Amino acid sequence: MNLVLFTPEQERLYRRFDELIVPAADKRAGHIINVLKLKQGDTLRCGTVGSGHYCLMRVLDISPDGVTLGPTGEEFPSPEPNPVTLILGQVRPICVKRILRDVTALGVGKLVLTLGENCEKSYASATIYTSGEYQDVLLDGAMQAMTTYIPQTVFARDVRQALEFTRDASGDRILLDNVVGSHRLAQSRIGEGECVMAIGPERGWTDNERSLFINAGFAPMLIGQRVLRTETAVPVALGILLSRTGRM
Repeated sequence: MNLVLFTPEQERLYRRFDELIVPAADKRAGHIINVLKLKQGDTLRCGTVGSGHYCLMRVLDISPDGVTLGPTGEEFPSPEPNPVTLILGQVRPICVKRILRDVTALGVGKLVLTLGENCEKSYASATIYTSGEYQDVLLDGAMQAMTTYIPQTVFARDVRQALEFTRDASGDRILLDNVVGSHRLAQSRIGEGECVMAIGPERGWTDNERSLFINAGFAPMLIGQRVLRTETAVPVALGILLSRTGRM
C-alpha cells in the first residue's frame, strides 16, 4: 500500500479539524502500525477518493483507539484517470478481484461489468458485489498505484445494456476476440482520445454478442494467437493500448 486512501465519507467521519483520527477497527490503522510499522513522528501519504491530490501526513499519536494523523503542508498531484472505458464479461469472483486491482492501477476511467451469454448467471450476484467488497478492491488498486481515482463502475445485465451505457463515448471502439479478431492490437492505429474496449468472459463472447459489438462500431482485434485467461488478457491489453496512445 503506497498510499493510504479514504472514501469521502470516511474522510468526513474521521476528520477532526486538520487531523484525521483513524479508528483501530479500520484496516488502514492496522496497516500503518503492523505493516508500515510507523511510529509517532513518521510520515505517510494520504488521500481522498476523487480529490485529485494526496498529502504527506504525520503520525501524531498511536493508541488502542487508533492512529491520529496531522498535516505537514506538503501536497502532491495524483495521476488522472485515462479516457478508457472497459466492457468486461463477468468472471469468477476470485479472478475479478485481481482484475479490479489491475484495472484501477492502470487508470481505467469507466468499467462496465456485464453478464455474457456464456457467463455463469450467479456471478452477477456474487458476495463481492452484494457486500460492497469490490469497492475495497478498487481502493486497494488505487493505493498501490498512488492515485486518488477509481473507475466509475456500472453493472449491465447483458451486452445490449453494456452498449447502451457506452453509446455516448467517442473515439475508438475495440472488440478483443480471438475468433473474429483480424488485426493485432499492438499493430493497429489507435487515436489518442477516448476509447472503449471490450474483453470477454472466461468462455468468450457468443456469435450473437460479437455481432452486437461489430454492429455498434467495434473493430475486432486480438492480442495474439494464444487464448489468454480474462485476468491475463485485461492487463496485457490495457498495457498495449496505453502504450500505443502514449499514456504508459
